[in-house]
Amino acid sequence: MWKSIGAKLRLQFNLYRLNWKTTLLTAVIFAVHAWFYRDVIIDDSFIIFRYSKNFAEGLGLVFNSGDRVEGFSSVLWTLWMSVPFLLDLDPLIFSKVSGLILAVGTLQLASVYIHPLAALALSAFGPFVFWSLAGMETPLFYFVVSWAMLAAYRFGESEPDADKNGILKIACLFGVLPWIRPDGVLFTALIFVPMVWLSRKSISRKQFFLSALALAIPYLALMVCRYLYFGDFQPNTYYAKVSMPWFEGFWKQTEKQGWGYVYAFWAKYALLGLVLIAPIYKVIRSKNLKLGAFVLMLFLYQLYFIFVGGDWMTHYRWYAALGIPFLLLMFETPWPEFFSKVRLKQPVILAIVAVSFLYQSLYVFVYGGYLRFNERNDALLMSFGRQLEHVFNTSELKKQTLLLGDIGMVGYYSQLRILDGAGLVDKHMAKLPAIHFWKTDNAYLLSKKPEWVYLRLHYFYYPPAADVQAAFRKAIAAQPDVNLLTGELLTRMKF
Repeated sequence: MWKSIGAKLRLQFNLYRLNWKTTLLTAVIFAVHAWFYRDVIIDDSFIIFRYSKNFAEGLGLVFNSGDRVEGFSSVLWTLWMSVPFLLDLDPLIFSKVSGLILAVGTLQLASVYIHPLAALALSAFGPFVFWSLAGMETPLFYFVVSWAMLAAYRFGESEPDADKNGILKIACLFGVLPWIRPDGVLFTALIFVPMVWLSRKSISRKQFFLSALALAIPYLALMVCRYLYFGDFQPNTYYAKVSMPWFEGFWKQTEKQGWGYVYAFWAKYALLGLVLIAPIYKVIRSKNLKLGAFVLMLFLYQLYFIFVGGDWMTHYRWYAALGIPFLLLMFETPWPEFFSKVRLKQPVILAIVAVSFLYQSLYVFVYGGYLRFNERNDALLMSFGRQLEHVFNTSELKKQTLLLGDIGMVGYYSQLRILDGAGLVDKHMAKLPAIHFWKTDNAYLLSKKPEWVYLRLHYFYYPPAADVQAAFRKAIAAQPDVNLLTGELLTRMKF
């Protein structure tokens, strides 16, 4: 008996030492990774800041005063970001601190629900760390969706009576997802519904009914509020994002933008694809339907990326929420059985996995030049916005209208009335077809009589969009009351 107790104590002590060392290494990797991305700024986060500022000042959830257009992706994050304006705090710093706290919470979920080594691997996952500091809703989304998915996967593993309301709590987590991001409903359909079906014998009718209400009520409330306030069941960002309806050339969009987005991710993170081999093998051999639901979710969720035409933002924002499913599949796989079937020794497989995650942490150095280019580009945009803030510094000047494509930083700092050429905060422009995310209706835009127009040069990297903008410049030149805004002109206006 004493030998057995001693063996258990030694095992627990060794596990404690392992967990302590792993936690310390996780903290170091995450801290170094986060430090590299400390200066990240994303133009779209400032769109949220402007909505939040107007909400905190009593103007409502609007970008331009009086225009009810849902030009943000997350209702909950936009409301949360009104807090720094109410407390007179810097919204950019507040958003980064919030993101880091949520990222640490997600690492804790990975450690508790999967394995301490899973948290270590997640701290090296580039999209996860990058978007923790980008100022957008991504860290809130991956924290809640990771918690919901892991809790759903582990549901039923303990005694049936251990937590009678467990399924209801999980349903509440999934129920809040659409308030964080519209695609949250996909995780409910692809993960929660299959998990409930597989655990149906341990769920009473009352629990099932209450769980259905916990899912339906928040979603229906969101739809009703959205329609009553904004006049649409979909956020305007959806229409701006999907360049064209499926019946008017959907396949052109997926071919040029959607497939390219998915391909670019796997080209840079190719070794991660090896992680899926063993889980797929396990699903086929053992008919493990729980893991099968996660494999199917990963496949279908990426089809959603393709459907909406990918994402123009750097560093694969939508893949940040998939770090936990990747790790869950890897750590739930019976590796010894897999080794025997594929005739590879365990050290070889572990070396492949280690190199894969090491490559993720090295991503910031391998592609650092490209990332630094984007940071410089956004820094210049922020500087331009701050110049406008000083030039258009009276209430009379702020009534003027500025037409541009990147509305975040310039719109937030200048507080001018913004005419959005990309369509994020303009319903008419959002529903037009696009050429590489550039939408145009010259007659409509000029009919709004903007006093100023600002076109960023980076659009001219894409030949089709360059042709559109060249035509637009000619149309602007024919309008005597429209001024093309440049840094040189701003310098003259200061004096």
